[in-house]
Amino acid sequence: MIMLSFLLDTNTFIPMAPTRDMDIEDNSATAADFRRLASHLEAHLLLHPLSIEELNKDRNAERRRARQQHSRGFETLNSPPSSTIIDKVLGLAPPTSNDWVDHHMLAAVYSDAVHYLVTDDTRIHKKAKRLDLDPDRVLTLPEATAFLSTLLNESVPTPPNVRERYIHELDKSDPIFVSLKEDYPSFDHWLATISRQQRQAWTIEVEGSIAGLCIWKPQDDEYGLGGKVLKVSTFKVAEFQRSNRYGELLLKSLFLYLHANAYDWVWLSIFPKHDDLIELLRSFGFDVIPDRQTALGELIMAKPLRPIEESAMEPLEFHRKFGPPAISLVHSNVFVIPIKPQFHRMLFPDYAQSFGQMREFPLSVPRPPFANGLRKAYLSRSSARSLPVGATLLFYRSEDARAVTAVGVAEASIRSREPREIAQFTSLRTVYSLAEIQGMVDRDVLAIRFRQDRLLERPIAYRELREAGVLKGRPQSITEIQKQEAKEWLARRIGE
Repeated sequence: MIMLSFLLDTNTFIPMAPTRDMDIEDNSATAADFRRLASHLEAHLLLHPLSIEELNKDRNAERRRARQQHSRGFETLNSPPSSTIIDKVLGLAPPTSNDWVDHHMLAAVYSDAVHYLVTDDTRIHKKAKRLDLDPDRVLTLPEATAFLSTLLNESVPTPPNVRERYIHELDKSDPIFVSLKEDYPSFDHWLATISRQQRQAWTIEVEGSIAGLCIWKPQDDEYGLGGKVLKVSTFKVAEFQRSNRYGELLLKSLFLYLHANAYDWVWLSIFPKHDDLIELLRSFGFDVIPDRQTALGELIMAKPLRPIEESAMEPLEFHRKFGPPAISLVHSNVFVIPIKPQFHRMLFPDYAQSFGQMREFPLSVPRPPFANGLRKAYLSRSSARSLPVGATLLFYRSEDARAVTAVGVAEASIRSREPREIAQFTSLRTVYSLAEIQGMVDRDVLAIRFRQDRLLERPIAYRELREAGVLKGRPQSITEIQKQEAKEWLARRIGE
């Protein structure tokens, strides 16, 4: 983690140290937020020695003593550069004057003794412009607070059945930790260490036990991948729960978090013996970094999250490599698929939780495997012969929402009226039981295997689709969008 340094002017330090209720400044709440965020990021908050001297001149003895005491909780800028390096531009300031102190603080930024100066003094900001300093290095207190907020990762809603927990909340005697302790002799010590660091995890909990666990580290670029990099420290599904596709459910949580916080890469280390997990990770775009291993002999697997030019790859491979979410809509076939609310609720249970509707499944109750996964299947009586691999699928929730709410990418499709062939093709992905499939096969059924790319926080209503020329009427069956202008509009609307 980069250790940022912020030099504080007295007008930003004082709001952090109100000595009495009447001394609370208008920006004291912002100052408190700034200090809290800086603490989370382990940033250095410094006072210039001349600023400390200013505080010592306060004629109010009680307030002076309180601020002197409070200033001891901040670092002092050591060996501060002289203002002589900027005097030619700003002119000489009388020694001990306010301008003289201001010039010395600006000199600290100018000479790269600190990363940033935080001040609400407009005169200092004007002088920074005269010095041609990068405006992002001389910040007001609200600007500095907003900047730190962007550096800290945003918490995002997890899919149903997934809980975000602090490590200290976990039961360290849970059976899921047994094999981890066998693989890593120092696991207990490491777990205690990250617990004290207020690290977090995603868990899937069933009947009081941890069925799935993912622990992540927000910033770790040990292997020089570049940009903003997240490390998956632990990824584990309990042996007796693997048929429930909890691995994909944890990956769903991970991808939501990575996308919301604009990561460039994600990586993890894994023992070669974990064939099933390696295959799962490969299917979602992780690749082994050649000639890299940990001291324990683990492979290093990494996934890029910044897409290259869409047209350079097949649409399905583009999605697998960089998503979810990542679609090559303009360069793929695009289909609108109407889906009734009852099947939408089952196939996309995340939608209800993420966007404020009634939650379909309690957190503590296992759900059908198709609801947990990113790889799903859907059956349709549409007359369409098949869907091309990599086609973009826009799921249109009919009857109530009358809007496109979810986006998928086609993997494969078949037409059949043989129930067992359809059931075998869709496997654990489909919302339909064998009995329901048997009730559908009075004619050929189109079975579609696809990957969930994203759920739309702002659904695309039928009115929008019609006005943009995407649809001429409400879709009654699978409808292909062929106009290039319509595809381009959809790409802008979905990607906004």
